[in-house]
Amino acid sequence: MKKFIYLFALSAAVVFTSCSSDDDAGAPANTGSITFEGKQVTITSAVIEDFGADSTHHNSDFTLSGSDGTVTTEVYLELFSPTDGTGFKPGTFNFVSGATQPEAGTYYFSAAEVTVGSENTRFATGGQVVVAGSGNTYNVTANLTFENDVTLTLNYSGAFAAFPGL
Repeated sequence: MKKFIYLFALSAAVVFTSCSSDDDAGAPANTGSITFEGKQVTITSAVIEDFGADSTHHNSDFTLSGSDGTVTTEVYLELFSPTDGTGFKPGTFNFVSGATQPEAGTYYFSAAEVTVGSENTRFATGGQVVVAGSGNTYNVTANLTFENDVTLTLNYSGAFAAFPGL
């Protein structure tokens, strides 16, 4: 069900970000790329879903995607920032294994994945994500490691379509 929600949100983001108007003339352009297994794609869609907070962390999911014209690459990042009552906080997020209980006050992610075309989704085994910005505009840099020492780099600067998590 969660994948269906992400697919819907991503589709909506593509529709909203691929249309422009005269109001956008002075706005900075969204820029960024994903590099995975030696292939680079330009990011064309960025979505953030806010799932709210528990007693220690605020959960926001970032989904970024792009295509080389025939194959779409999608990166999903489930980020947890310390809870302070003001929502998501930017910072440096380090990978925490699902078997490890993160400490209160830490920035972390325990789920990050990449899907290329119709391939199976691959799950990160390590890495770091850095987020700066506020509101719906962020700079995101990710360096992720997958099985067999395969790496992914992501750099994005721009607006995100925002949706409340379900």
